[in-house]
Amino acid sequence: MAFSEVPTLGMAWLRDTFLSPRQTLLEYLVGDSSVFVFLIQPTRLVVREIKKDSLETWVENMTRNGIYGNRSNPPRLTAGAANQNYEQAAQQLYQQLLAPIDSLLTPELIIIPDGVLGYMPFEALLTAAPKFPARWSGYPYLLKKHQISYCYSATLLREMSEKKNRPASPGRLLAMAPMMKKMESADPPGVGFSLRDTLLPLSGSGPEVAAISKIWGGQAFSGAKASIARFHALAPQHRILHLATHGKADDRQGDYAWLAFAGENGHFEKLYARDLYAMELNADMVVLSACETGIGRLRRGEGIISLARAFAYAGAQSIVTTLWPVNDDQTKALMTGFYQNLHGGNMAKDAALRKAQLELIEKNTHPFFWAGFIAVGDMRAIR
Repeated sequence: MAFSEVPTLGMAWLRDTFLSPRQTLLEYLVGDSSVFVFLIQPTRLVVREIKKDSLETWVENMTRNGIYGNRSNPPRLTAGAANQNYEQAAQQLYQQLLAPIDSLLTPELIIIPDGVLGYMPFEALLTAAPKFPARWSGYPYLLKKHQISYCYSATLLREMSEKKNRPASPGRLLAMAPMMKKMESADPPGVGFSLRDTLLPLSGSGPEVAAISKIWGGQAFSGAKASIARFHALAPQHRILHLATHGKADDRQGDYAWLAFAGENGHFEKLYARDLYAMELNADMVVLSACETGIGRLRRGEGIISLARAFAYAGAQSIVTTLWPVNDDQTKALMTGFYQNLHGGNMAKDAALRKAQLELIEKNTHPFFWAGFIAVGDMRAIR
């Protein structure tokens, strides 16, 4: 099907409320044999049908078999094989999903993915073949051309952007790093979907929350002080929530994805995604500096059920979340840069994250360390 341009009737609320001339909203719909992309701008709506081909395979080759294909313990692939998978898949996906509409794109993109596309960072797509393999700073990432944010639906984007926080929110920042030291699971044997092993300490998480607290002010808690009880008590009173901890997606039941907090007697406890639906947050932004917080079970008709999505329904206006396991040391550097960029009050959240990611790219950093972080929801600056 060729391009079809139709009037933006019925899209006035999206056009007038969200989109500036610099912004393009791309909403994807993945069907059985085709992918439809809806390109929405203040003066244009374009619909494009794309052959689905081997979409699932390409996404898996870009991410699980590519960007973090050799990051498991023990590695499933060699570094060379993983890099080759990534380069081929990232180019193929760009040609399939964006090249047909590239001439219409503006500097800022808001992407609403569907299906398997929710597991993929568009920022790491490659617009051409790299000139020098493994020289990461020179790769033609889509991030170098566009500022990118995401949401789960246009309706939820509108709700998150128009949400009016309660005026009496005394706290600016609540930052927590529960896993500074080794903790044991508090789960008794045989409990449902729980993980019953020992989680490694995150030595960079304490300095991370300390550095962020120094930039923004607010409260920072590490180790045993970063308890699940303290989170429940303080989270609704703060505008920014930053959680540097262990997280785990659950591909069987998305509502059982969890974040680790300190419990009693040296144990850790889990905050499940299902628990967040009962909370009422007053947060401009939630940053989930943990593994796999943006992925989970893909439910047909509902999308990916994840911790990030649960925080959105709990009232967060925006979330910075992750698509795969993240590195402790590099995450500290990325997050510190992100908050420094935000602090002036004039930079949008996706622009602040992009700047921090580009700084890592300039240092020849592999995309595994920066591309897993994406920004969801209302991207306006925090003033």
